[in-house]
Amino acid sequence: MANYKIISLDLDGTLLNSEQHVSEENNKAIEALVKKGVLFVPNSGRALNEMPNVIRNHPHARYIIYSDGAVIYDRERNTRDTAFIDADKCRAVWDILTDYEHFAIVHRDETAFAEAKKSTVECMNYHNVGLGFQEMIFEKNVLIDGLVADCHDRDDLEMICAFFKNDADLEACSARVKALGGLMIVSSFAHNIEIISDRAGKGKALRRLADMVGASYDETIAVGDSSNDAELLHAAGLGLAMKNAWDELKQIADEVVDCTNDEHIAKYLLENYFN
Repeated sequence: MANYKIISLDLDGTLLNSEQHVSEENNKAIEALVKKGVLFVPNSGRALNEMPNVIRNHPHARYIIYSDGAVIYDRERNTRDTAFIDADKCRAVWDILTDYEHFAIVHRDETAFAEAKKSTVECMNYHNVGLGFQEMIFEKNVLIDGLVADCHDRDDLEMICAFFKNDADLEACSARVKALGGLMIVSSFAHNIEIISDRAGKGKALRRLADMVGASYDETIAVGDSSNDAELLHAAGLGLAMKNAWDELKQIADEVVDCTNDEHIAKYLLENYFN
C-alpha cells in the first residue's frame, strides 16, 4: 500500500454532508489520519469567506485550497500562494460576458462578490442559479453596485463565475474565453462556468502544495464529485470519485469509492487506504 502523505478533499458533495456539516465520524478519521503523518487539505471552488467555519477553523487544516486552486492558504503562517487572472485577460473576459445574459460572481480578497441589483430570487432563477447556491449568495456574498466596473481592470481576481439563461450562450461564451489563452474553464453546476488563470486549478494547486511540503505527487490522494475536480483527480497519485459523483468524473477516476458524502469519506479512506 502506498505511503500517502496528502489527502485533498473537495467540500460540496464530498467532505460536507447534505446538511453542509463535517460529520463527527469524519472529524475523528481526520484526526487519526493526521496522527499518521497525513496532511489534510480541503480543496474547493468556494471563496474562503463562503466556506463553513468548521473548515476555515478546522484544527487539522493548516492548508486550504480555494477558488478552484487560485489560492493556497497557509493558516499557520498567514500566507497565500496565488495564481490570479492577468489584468488583460480580465478585461477581455468582461468584454465577452457583456454579450450574453448571465449572472456573475467574482472571487477576490478571500471574498465572493455579486451585483446587488441582480441578486434577487427572480433574477437568479432566470439565470439558472440553483437554490442552494442562491442561499449561499444571500448568506455569504458581498453585494455591491457596479460589479463589472469594480472588477473590469483588476489584476487580483481569483475567479469569475457565471451562470447562463441559455446553454447555447454558455457554450459560445466559453469558446470565446478559451480562445483568449491563459485561462481555464471548469464547472461545478449545470448552466455554470468558472473562469480562472491557467496557472490555477485544483490539481495544479495540489502539486504546488506537494512541492512546498516535500511530498511526491504519487504520495497524494484526491477525492471529488463534480467536473471541476477532474484536474484534481488527474494530478493526484490516486484520484477517487465519490459514489454520488458526476458520471464524467467517475469515468476518469482511478477508482470510484463506495461512499456518498453522507457516508463519511474521511473514515472510508482511513479504513480502506491506511490500515
